[in-house]
Amino acid sequence: MCPNACSDRPVPTDAVENVPPQLRTVGAEVDMESDHGDVHTFYVTRIADGRLSVDGNHPLAGKHLIVHVRTTDVRDPTPEELQQDRVVAGAPTLH
Repeated sequence: MCPNACSDRPVPTDAVENVPPQLRTVGAEVDMESDHGDVHTFYVTRIADGRLSVDGNHPLAGKHLIVHVRTTDVRDPTPEELQQDRVVAGAPTLH
């Protein structure tokens, strides 16, 4: 799938010369801080025509996955988990 397949947000781009040399590689991880101080990881997805593009989606976003799971233990819910189930009535809950 193409980058940003799971997002309608614009793809952030910048001129290559504004990016540190160690991040000028497709696949490089770039940590960016928001105005609120939250740090998010972006991945360099494209370098073309003097521009570098990054994608903030998880690397597996938009990909089909097959997951094999083995249940190794089953237990009764704790009182706190039962309380949570009451708070989110009608919604499926996994513990």
